[in-house]
Amino acid sequence: MPMSDSNALSIFVFGTLMDPKIRFRVLGRTIPSAWVRPAWVMGFVRQPVLGRSYPMLVPRPRGRVRGQVIRNLSPRDLARLDAYEGEEYVRSPIWVWLASRRKIWARTYLTHHWVKASGKNWRPAYGVLRSRSFCQ
Repeated sequence: MPMSDSNALSIFVFGTLMDPKIRFRVLGRTIPSAWVRPAWVMGFVRQPVLGRSYPMLVPRPRGRVRGQVIRNLSPRDLARLDAYEGEEYVRSPIWVWLASRRKIWARTYLTHHWVKASGKNWRPAYGVLRSRSFCQ
């Protein structure tokens, strides 16, 4: 299904980017709280990437992952997010449920097939940024 214009610049985040301090360091600006909403995706669980501290979504039929939808992002924001996520991830369309129980079509970062999960549940360790030159 094609992305609608109203959601084309909305991203579902489920890991380190839920932390406003990390978002600020990645995007170089503060995202207004009105643009950030609690949300979840169905059919996935969140696990650390094998050997790393950051998470990935792993398909699981009855899974549910809580996160946030960030709306009104600019093309510059998306370019910075793409750089932060790196080669392991690709921005992909996904159905997201909002707290209002409304379902929207947004995007998230899914890993490539060659990226492996640890098999454990991911727990946030906020304040720990992955090493990316533009964040330092």
